[in-house]
Amino acid sequence: MLAALAQSRKALPECLPNPPVGCVIIDAQEIVAQGYTQAPGKHHAEADALNQIQAKAFSFLKMYVTLEPCFFHGRTPACALAIAGVAILPSIILTVNVTNITTFSQ
Repeated sequence: MLAALAQSRKALPECLPNPPVGCVIIDAQEIVAQGYTQAPGKHHAEADALNQIQAKAFSFLKMYVTLEPCFFHGRTPACALAIAGVAILPSIILTVNVTNITTFSQ
């Protein structure tokens, strides 16, 4: 999770007004992909990381993300649906997304 937090710091200030989110994907104990929120309208942290591992066996990977993945299609596709679509092992989420928009945990 510390690596995901380090990724989130890379998002600032370009990601604003979106929250700075970091994501790492591991295979056993090795980081195989990492990402952070890009400028508005560009990739979120999860999509940034997922794009790096398209040829991997997703079912053996685990994702750590600093904020609950978005569950709505706005300027970018829903991260929660992208994660579910590749069948990554249960994600470890540091903070729940508290907004007025439907979230993954509801």
